[in-house]
Amino acid sequence: QTDPNNSIDKEASNFNKKTILIVEDNYDLQSFLKELLISQYNIILAENGEEGYYYAKSNLPDLILSDIMMPIVGQFTGGIDFSNLKLVLSPAVVDVEGAIISAENAIMYGNWVNSIINLIIVGFVLFMIVKAYNKTKKPLEKATAAPAVPTQEELLTEIRDLLKK
Repeated sequence: QTDPNNSIDKEASNFNKKTILIVEDNYDLQSFLKELLISQYNIILAENGEEGYYYAKSNLPDLILSDIMMPIVGQFTGGIDFSNLKLVLSPAVVDVEGAIISAENAIMYGNWVNSIINLIIVGFVLFMIVKAYNKTKKPLEKATAAPAVPTQEELLTEIRDLLKK
């Protein structure tokens, strides 16, 4: 998703701008951050720590943004992990020596619960980021006031005056 030869294009970059390296495996968040910051900073994108390390060494960015969402998600969930939740349909059968005769049959719904919680939290955080970004945008200039429409009485008065002439 990111360019394997991702480094600052020396001709396209603005040497007056600071450079930010964004290390993020979530492509949507990575794209959002790039679009948000590209007008004020030179941007380098990396999908993982290995790429990020390479780009950091080769480009010496002024700032590195890494794993933006997971600390926020961890803070909201308080480190709670539901991945072990399951509904056992039939338990594992073990012989006397401890060898498994038949494996446990279970519905592992805990990972699904984790995914739903993470989706809600990530959606909320992205909503808050977009909302904060929109507040920083320059408000659109309000359209000039439309010319005042004459009232019915004013129109009738004008017609009367025209008929008098």
